[in-house]
Amino acid sequence: HYQWICPPCRRALLALAQGRLRATQWGGTERAIAVTPPIPMPVYANPGIGEGPLGVEDTENFHP
Repeated sequence: HYQWICPPCRRALLALAQGRLRATQWGGTERAIAVTPPIPMPVYANPGIGEGPLGVEDTENFHP
C-alpha cells in the first residue's frame, strides 16, 4: 500500500514520475531514457521529524 512507503521516498518517486511526464509533454514526443536515474535515499536531519501520519510505524518502515 502507498502509505507503507516512507514519506521522503513517496515524495522522491512522485517527483521522478512528474519529471518523466513533463519531459514527454513539453518535448512533443516520448524520448527514450537511456539510463534510469537512481532513486534518492532519504536522510533525516532530526530523528523526531521522521514521524509521519502513521506515527511510530513510519519510523519502523524508514529504510536508509
